[in-house]
Amino acid sequence: MSVSCFVTSYHIISPCQQTGGPDGDLGSNEIKLGHERTIAIVDGSGVLYDANGIDINELRRLANEKPRQPVSEFDADLISSDVSPNMLLLHSLDCCPLCAQSFDSQC
Repeated sequence: MSVSCFVTSYHIISPCQQTGGPDGDLGSNEIKLGHERTIAIVDGSGVLYDANGIDINELRRLANEKPRQPVSEFDADLISSDVSPNMLLLHSLDCCPLCAQSFDSQC
């Protein structure tokens, strides 16, 4: 369903990455209707990443809120407790540790 997923003969190969969070029209519909394991979501509020898969129930809670909520409102306690390089919750896009690039030299 999401454009970042690889699709082969109508079968989505996991894991998926999604642009557009639970607060947007497309992102919320992807979360509500999708069945693939999502490991990364980027929206205007930040980046959410969990190599083990982002908790779908928490994503659906955000997508169903009135008004819908961005990934910055994701309950960080639900991110996997494995070794930290596999998990990431950024509330600001000022710094991109995945690409070791600082957008405003504040990292």
